[in-house]
Amino acid sequence: MKDVAGKRYRFLADLAHDEWVTVYGGDLPVPVDVRIGQRADGRFAFTGLRIGVATREEVTANVLRKIRLAEILADYWDAFPPVTEPDILAHAADMSRALQPGRGPDEQALRAFAMTYTNYCKSEPHRAMTLAARAHNISRATAHRWAALCRERGYLPGEQGRGASS
Repeated sequence: MKDVAGKRYRFLADLAHDEWVTVYGGDLPVPVDVRIGQRADGRFAFTGLRIGVATREEVTANVLRKIRLAEILADYWDAFPPVTEPDILAHAADMSRALQPGRGPDEQALRAFAMTYTNYCKSEPHRAMTLAARAHNISRATAHRWAALCRERGYLPGEQGRGASS
């Protein structure tokens, strides 16, 4: 079992043997078990929820209101980052070399950015652009310009297949 702290919640997981992750702490009134899977469009989402398994406390409307699934999912990705291609992080670390002053990113940097952004669109669609910008040590404005260049070159799908933009 692995006990990992997120920003708000704690996660108790044995992902090698069980697909359920126990979430506790934060403002949760009772521990909950969540299962995360991939949707048909490739994004990750909750595919299962068990409430109060370990405590056997009454599940009331008030308890249900305090379980904020979106916050748990976002915190989960902070604790367990999505699996990325092995070379993405190496490219992100070398971004300063990939940038040519006054000329923008090279093709290798754009391909790495597109892969990073695509992975984050699957795991955290509402924060994908921000997280990709951080991973590549560029501003959000620059990340949006790079995304436009990636779309022009075919590394990312057009506007309609984009997912989230932030």
